[in-house]
Amino acid sequence: MAKGIPHSALVQANLTSYLDDARKGTNKVSKKLSSQSEFVGIFRNSIAAYSVLTKFSRGSRVNLLNTAASTVRRCPLLIAFGQISLARMEVRRFVESASRFPYFLEHPVEWNRVLSDPEVGTARDDNDPIGWCAARDQRWYVNYIKMRFTDKSGLIKTSIDAYLRLYKELSTDIHVTKDASQHLQIADAIDVPKPNELKEFRESQRAAYKAGLITALAATPKQLNKLTAIERSWFDWLLGAADSKAVSGGAFLSV
Repeated sequence: MAKGIPHSALVQANLTSYLDDARKGTNKVSKKLSSQSEFVGIFRNSIAAYSVLTKFSRGSRVNLLNTAASTVRRCPLLIAFGQISLARMEVRRFVESASRFPYFLEHPVEWNRVLSDPEVGTARDDNDPIGWCAARDQRWYVNYIKMRFTDKSGLIKTSIDAYLRLYKELSTDIHVTKDASQHLQIADAIDVPKPNELKEFRESQRAAYKAGLITALAATPKQLNKLTAIERSWFDWLLGAADSKAVSGGAFLSV
């Protein structure tokens, strides 16, 4: 006969031990990250993107940029907690949210359908055209950006390429074969990221955030002039000098 489950007092003792081990593990990660220049870069990317996205999203009923901004805030925190794999998933969620914003901003009927039934995956029935457009695959919304905006600077094309590449790369983190270890000990479930892992994350993160700001700006061009001096500085920094100049110089145009 199987033994009964442990007494609640033993479960509580195990929980206390578990949390102590988790605290020790995350403290170890945080201490190591404090001296890592790549993590400083990750944190800087997050500050820049969050400060601009919150302004770009202000007054919009389509809250996808707010969703994107929430993922931006979580990334450094997840890495500090030893969960860089989850941080990569948050960047993937950023790509989904930011790349769908231009379409749904211009299609309020479809957005209402998303709000009324947010759990729907990719629609298969084209007999319901509203539902079909409200639940397409990722590439469909990216292609909408490609077809919707004319851009002499090439920034839209660069952003589209970044969206497609990053979404494919980051989607591997959700596959069951990505991490075959069984995590028998709590220490096994805490990632102590290596410098090259931080560098790869920072580069992917910045590429995603840059693409997000560019496509959001294409959809809401008037928002650029509403940025404060500090927010505009962060915007220029994240885009880089050449691309920021292209935006300011009028080569970046939407129709």
